[in-house]
Amino acid sequence: MQLDNKPRHARPSQEHNWLIETNSPYLLQHAHQPINWYPWGDEAFERAMEEKKPIFLSIGYATCHWCHQMARESFEDQEIANYLNEHYIAIKVDREERPDIDNLYMNVCIMMDGNGGWPLSIFMTPEQVPFYAGTYYPKKTSLKMIGFHELIVHLHKLYEKDQAQVISVGAEIKEALMQLQAQQAAGTLPPSIFDIAFEQLYKTYDNLYGGFGRETKFPMPHQLMFLLRYAKFNDERVAEKMALNTLQSLYNGGIYDQIGFGFSRYSVDETYIVPHFEKMLYDNALLLYTTAEAYQVSKDSFYEQKMRELLTYIRRVMTSPEGGFYSAEDADTEQEEGKFYTWTKDEVISYLGEELGEIYCQALHITAEGNFEGKNVPHLVHTNLPDIARENGMNLDSLQQKLEKARQILFEVREQRMHPNKDDKILTSWNGLMIAALAKANAVLQDEGVELLAVGAMRFLEEQLFQSGRLMRRYRNGEVKEYGILDDYAAVLWAYTELYEATFSPEWLQKAIQLADAMIELFWDHEEGGFFMTGSDAEALLIRQREMQDGAIPSGSSIAAVSLIRLARLTNRSDYEEKVITLLQLGARTIHAQPEGFLYLLISYMLLIEGTKEVIMFGKLSPEQRQLLSALKKKFQPNTIYLYCEDAEAYKELIPTLSDYQPAKEGANFYICKNYACQQPVYDSEDIQQMLEG
Repeated sequence: MQLDNKPRHARPSQEHNWLIETNSPYLLQHAHQPINWYPWGDEAFERAMEEKKPIFLSIGYATCHWCHQMARESFEDQEIANYLNEHYIAIKVDREERPDIDNLYMNVCIMMDGNGGWPLSIFMTPEQVPFYAGTYYPKKTSLKMIGFHELIVHLHKLYEKDQAQVISVGAEIKEALMQLQAQQAAGTLPPSIFDIAFEQLYKTYDNLYGGFGRETKFPMPHQLMFLLRYAKFNDERVAEKMALNTLQSLYNGGIYDQIGFGFSRYSVDETYIVPHFEKMLYDNALLLYTTAEAYQVSKDSFYEQKMRELLTYIRRVMTSPEGGFYSAEDADTEQEEGKFYTWTKDEVISYLGEELGEIYCQALHITAEGNFEGKNVPHLVHTNLPDIARENGMNLDSLQQKLEKARQILFEVREQRMHPNKDDKILTSWNGLMIAALAKANAVLQDEGVELLAVGAMRFLEEQLFQSGRLMRRYRNGEVKEYGILDDYAAVLWAYTELYEATFSPEWLQKAIQLADAMIELFWDHEEGGFFMTGSDAEALLIRQREMQDGAIPSGSSIAAVSLIRLARLTNRSDYEEKVITLLQLGARTIHAQPEGFLYLLISYMLLIEGTKEVIMFGKLSPEQRQLLSALKKKFQPNTIYLYCEDAEAYKELIPTLSDYQPAKEGANFYICKNYACQQPVYDSEDIQQMLEG
């Protein structure tokens, strides 16, 4: 992993450190600091060994507000830099490029400190064994928290004078990590686990504002996906209402950019009014997918409109010229959080004029006092548009037209402001999520442009991020770096399966099978079962981790499980399904203890318990059948899987059993199958619908 053969006992120049040789937006943000930062690699660890120094490992990402804060306070401070350079080897890691490193040491931080987050601050031996962990530290000590300068001095003295304690703590941490892995012991999940998970969500559901919990709220779209499926399979309208109310609250809140569209990462309040302003690709991808499902469930045009708005944001801001999708937009502009997004009332009135401005301020809650540090985050929480229309002597359509005119004016004004920094690296897993979401949205919108966007992004991944058959993790400025982890393979597998059902091109199905086989070969634990996070060819860390629990994004194991079930039913590959059963058995005890943390993985179990319906269409669809299929795709049928075989030759090697099916004399025969058993073929549209609904 050494970048070159130059000895590195000093900074490469007075102006920059060793991070200047990287291509990570996050690492480059720190390349001109006085700390002699190294990227993760052999060079840094060898130097720590030679000089018998502890390592300070700092992990963050390019759009992280508190990472910026700690950088300004501590990492740009010459006194702190001098101490670190003399007494430590300092290493910077971009968590989005190396989630394996981040996941490992985040588990350490939670064990030692009880909390986690970014920036993640780890103090460890040259052998990569941690002895102290935390997150953000201010420069100076206060009543609430030790200062970073005092901390690094104290820990270095400990490292120098009490090696026995350092070794003891490190050994305990390593043992705890092994025990965490060992907790995944085989068991059996009862079908009642779905009810238990629902009850957990119900207890924390905010009946007033939607979402779960009472303070900081993350979108967590996979919670809503679980609720929609639970509602369908259990005829539970409360679960459906929880999901739809939460999604509507998200769109009405300030967490959704009411002027330029797109979701921020989380809300700092229970009302969803004040966001943490950074926008992440993965949130917008998963919320686009969930919005498409919400439309399928409700047929409410509100969700169709919001899908189109999200697509506008994605095209305008997050799509690279090459076709891939960028990672994120920063929360800060000119070192001020939310400056790009917030408004004073005087600003709004001056740009919109008195009449339109007052109407907009009334609807979007723009006040002289403000709702965020004296300024306003526009939002629609508690807005009653019919009442506002009536008070202003107009009908609802006229009001909405005026509000849209105001939005467009303010958008053009805002475009002249300094924009937030964009993290322009392209991550494979997040792109896979967005491609899957676009394919899902296209099933509802049936918009050729959306399909082209999804296919273009997949072509980009195939051309740039597959290297000699190995899927890689990151692309930026022509450079491809880091072996793909399980999350990358699973997300792209999800994208391939969604693309297949959106287009019925056998190319995507063939590539899904190839990728699934490669994923199993690289990541499957052949001794205990389950998927490792890193491939068998990856760099060895303290332990080789398995991660099943969902976070802000469903885990790689969860996404792999759902995709493998769907692929198994499409292709009659029972070995894929057996892998998922083994995975669920491995995690059974942990899942049973906290099902709310494994909701997307439980969706795979739901598919096994409820069973799937495979709709195999054999022959050339008639115009009437195409119209029927289009209508079927707009319905919420999470356990229905479609396979369309117009040309049997194209599927000959992919699904040999298709030779048993026969086309109709005109149009296509529809075979409705459940759990590998097929009924007699039907042709008539009414018969097809009756069989599916039955």
